[in-house]
This record gives sequence, C-alpha cells and structure tokens, in this order.
Amino acid sequence: MCIKIFKELDEATQKTFEAEVTAGTSGLKHPNVIKLHAAGRSDLKVDGSVVADVFFIVMELAANGESFDYVELAGGLEDKYARQIFG
Repeated sequence: MCIKIFKELDEATQKTFEAEVTAGTSGLKHPNVIKLHAAGRSDLKVDGSVVADVFFIVMELAANGESFDYVELAGGLEDKYARQIFG
C-alpha cells in the first residue's frame, strides 16, 4: 500500500486531491487502475505535537511507477500501446 499526503492545500492541490478521491470512489474496476482504500483528513504529528493539518489517500502501490510518468517521458504513446494499457 501507498499513502499520499497532501499538505498546505492550495487551489490546484485541492483539485488534485478531490479528483483522485472522485476517481477512486467511482466504482471503476480495471487491472490498470490503482484501487483507493481510504481518504480523509488528519493531524500530522511530530514527537506528539501537531505540526500540520493534512489530507491523505491510501491506495495500492504502483511498484513500477505511474503510467503518466512513462507516457510523459516517452513523449506520448502509439495507439496500439495506449489500447494495451488503457483499453
């Protein structure tokens, strides 16, 4: 499992958080889509003291990285490869 922590939510980060939670709770089931296990808000503590109010997402671990990173590095995908990954 993987935990993403969002600190200091500016407008763009809040939209990213909301989009990930919406996608994760939409009921979509596909072998190439990471499962969302939980999401919420909590206090981040260091040595017992609250240092930040954070939002978090708990999901499956993408051991080989995110598809987006690969596509970005490759400068896009040919149709046949895109269909294999996203079809």
